[in-house]
Amino acid sequence: MSELKEKREKFTAGLARLIDFIEKAGYHCALAPDGEPHMKGSLHYVGLAADFAIFLDGKYLVKTEDYKFAGEFWKTINPNFRWGGDFLFPDGNHFSIAYKGKA
Repeated sequence: MSELKEKREKFTAGLARLIDFIEKAGYHCALAPDGEPHMKGSLHYVGLAADFAIFLDGKYLVKTEDYKFAGEFWKTINPNFRWGGDFLFPDGNHFSIAYKGKA
């Protein structure tokens, strides 16, 4: 099995767990449109990153700190999972798996 395929399988399984966690915490979520600008070579292009839109009581949450509960949970699933809230320039709705030096 190729490394990329293995990473994509782990990432996908992790997303299922993350969605379940978010929903059980009383929130709702959706994948954010991938039409948002991403740098060429981003993990989004190879299926190893996703941006989420999380809602509470019908309100779209936009602050990085609003996503901290999900980001902290995400990092417990797999030691290679990364949350954008930890980045130098925080991106709270970003969830990914490290691959070839990228997060």
